[in-house]
Amino acid sequence: MDNDWTEPVFFFVNQELKLTVQPGQRNGTPVGEGLQQLSIRDASGRELFGQIADVPDNTFAEYVVLENGQVVATAGNIRRPDVVGGSDEQIKRENLADFPVDICINNVLVATVAPIGNATVEIPGKFLPLSFRRMNGRVLFEQSLEVPNNAVIEYTVLADGTAVATGEPIENNIDVLREDPRFR
Repeated sequence: MDNDWTEPVFFFVNQELKLTVQPGQRNGTPVGEGLQQLSIRDASGRELFGQIADVPDNTFAEYVVLENGQVVATAGNIRRPDVVGGSDEQIKRENLADFPVDICINNVLVATVAPIGNATVEIPGKFLPLSFRRMNGRVLFEQSLEVPNNAVIEYTVLADGTAVATGEPIENNIDVLREDPRFR
């Protein structure tokens, strides 16, 4: 929250004070997922802005209290700031081999990764059969997997054609807020 007004403002979540922002300051706090009652009030308790929001995972909201006391609200997806809510499942592939490698999902070619190159592929579903193949069709790696919501699964094809898999969740709102200097 940015406070460009001449008075302090108070941010409430479900009637509980979560944040005080002095004039000219910026501060932030994580809020939980699901239905939340949000309110920004002045020192006398008058509501400047209020809403009941169904907060999706992986989303941020930003409020700016203008010089005249009006509030402007925006929201976005942490990974894709122009999209509110949703998820962001991906396959990332790094090819350290000296030959191109195809990425196939459901036996359909979705990308070819050049030698010593990489690619990121949006996943078209939660459960999918995945394979990496040489252009001649020889399978280097194959598996069926269920991709967790909001996760990136990373694969590396080594110089000898061996595939190494790792996975990591995309950061939650709370992690991003703690790491983002705008919310300190």
